[in-house]
Amino acid sequence: MEQGRNKKLINDILIYGAGAIGAKFITYFLYPIYTFFIAPDDLGYYDITLTAVFFLMPAINLQLRSGVFRFLIDNKDENSRKAVINQSYRMMIAATAVVSVLFVIIPFFADIRCYSYIFGLLLSMSFYEVQIQIVRGLGHTKLYVVCGILSASFIFLFGILFVVFLKWNIEGIFLAYIIAQLLVICFIEIKLSVIRKYFSLKTKNKDVTKELLKYCGPLIIVSSFIWITSYSYRYFITYNMGLYANGLFAAAFKFATIIEIIAMTVFQAWQEMSVLQFNAKDKDKYYSSVLNSYLLFLTSAVITLSFILKSFYGKFVEVEYGSSVIYLYALCIAEIGYALQAFMSAIFHAQKNTMQILYVTLASAVVSLFSYYVFIKYMGLMGAAVGFGISFFFMFAYYMILIRKSIKISFSAKHLITSVIILVGGGFIFYATENVWWRIIYWMISIITLYRTLPKSILHEAKTRIAGKLSDFRK
Repeated sequence: MEQGRNKKLINDILIYGAGAIGAKFITYFLYPIYTFFIAPDDLGYYDITLTAVFFLMPAINLQLRSGVFRFLIDNKDENSRKAVINQSYRMMIAATAVVSVLFVIIPFFADIRCYSYIFGLLLSMSFYEVQIQIVRGLGHTKLYVVCGILSASFIFLFGILFVVFLKWNIEGIFLAYIIAQLLVICFIEIKLSVIRKYFSLKTKNKDVTKELLKYCGPLIIVSSFIWITSYSYRYFITYNMGLYANGLFAAAFKFATIIEIIAMTVFQAWQEMSVLQFNAKDKDKYYSSVLNSYLLFLTSAVITLSFILKSFYGKFVEVEYGSSVIYLYALCIAEIGYALQAFMSAIFHAQKNTMQILYVTLASAVVSLFSYYVFIKYMGLMGAAVGFGISFFFMFAYYMILIRKSIKISFSAKHLITSVIILVGGGFIFYATENVWWRIIYWMISIITLYRTLPKSILHEAKTRIAGKLSDFRK
């Protein structure tokens, strides 16, 4: 049983990871190009407006991106699936109508740069997110991955066209995203006929709507608190230090979020597995085993990523952004907190206990606002990285306290101590020396240590699945 669960989990991580790596590699390659054609002030403004879009998205998609997946993944009844998808579309259309009226009114009271592009991105991103989660919930995992790669490819192509060749500045970035997401929505419809098959204006199901709202309602508020925790530092930076500083920090943060991509890849696979194993008799032991293995993996990812970026950062960004390299290691450490809290939140999603998620994110938002205010004021941009880490490690700790009421999940002292020692030593090497050989030696020692600490069952299954995927690729 243990081996079968590990096999599925690792297989799903590899599938999602292949898509995430492919998609994000394309967009990450694009971001350094932007630094050569767009000034830090403009890139800082784009970063802030994109943050605002993430904040406003739940006003349209009502967090149905989470709801449709959770209500579809363990639901095999076709009529029930149709009701879930149909009501989701109906709810989004109603929300879009209300928000559209507000967006027509706002220009009479405020002059906002790129306003129409921001609204277009808000609409396209909201519908895109729900649509691809429907694909995933219906079990089309590989198509879901393909959609992510397609979206990134379109963003890259249109981004190069609009920004590099046509010189449309940040307006070109917005337009590239909008067109890319609309094209993927059309692609999904061609492949699966989701709208034609599952949507009808004539069909209503109030019971399903109530169930979706009960699950998604708290998550709408949660998204606001997550936004505060994840993005509000940008406004503190801009207020205290200006758009230029925000642009610098955004460049470093863009690379550190590679850890976040890894975290979301694992979250997607773990979200499904935590649902399927929630009633298992040995779930306490299994959940703890996966958590400990995940911590070791995150530690190796931080050491590897930060050391590589430290060595080649000047090659990745324009010289004007080079000074932001000093924030990389602190941000990578902070991203471990993000990854661990996401892991724990998946268990609460499996329970459909979104109210507990609401309590955790509310407390974390308060902590983050206080942390950003204090640390950015006295530590500058490094304070933003510190505040980010404190916020998400606090969220993880709060989840751990709450989950003990139903599941006995815990860290192994051996795994925790090993990770902490390696990360502390890695920070010393990162900041104390510019000698690349010290970083290489320390990296090799760290990887060997983590490899020997990893549970043998997880290690064996990972080696087997990766070898199988490589064999398939060569064929």
